[in-house]
Amino acid sequence: MAYAVGFPKGKAYEQILQLIDEGNINIASVEAQITLLENAFGELHRVRTTERNLQSLRQMDPNFPDHLAYFQRYAAEVSCNNAATRTSLYEGFGAELKDALVTPDTPDELDQYIILLKSVDNKIRARAEESNGSSSTC
Repeated sequence: MAYAVGFPKGKAYEQILQLIDEGNINIASVEAQITLLENAFGELHRVRTTERNLQSLRQMDPNFPDHLAYFQRYAAEVSCNNAATRTSLYEGFGAELKDALVTPDTPDELDQYIILLKSVDNKIRARAEESNGSSSTC
């Protein structure tokens, strides 16, 4: 617990400092410390901000795994059904991935959809490397 209390800096540390008395830390757990800091400094409209982040998230480079990581982080904070989550994920794709998805049938389940997306993205990147002459043969 002492490590967790010593980690915050500035105003966050001042918030916790008031709970230290003669070397004793009067915080029940790390979770209680997080709650204390979120109550003091947390964003009032966290879910709405996360929804805006999801809506504006775009695949800026051909690296789908990075895009997916950001998407999953934001999606975990909002409540969406499977179809809405898939739609939001799709809307953020770059044109190349959207074009590649024209022909394959897409599964309804989000987990299976993500597996398909990773496979298609890997094929796109392999083809790009091949086109650039960086493929290797045995």
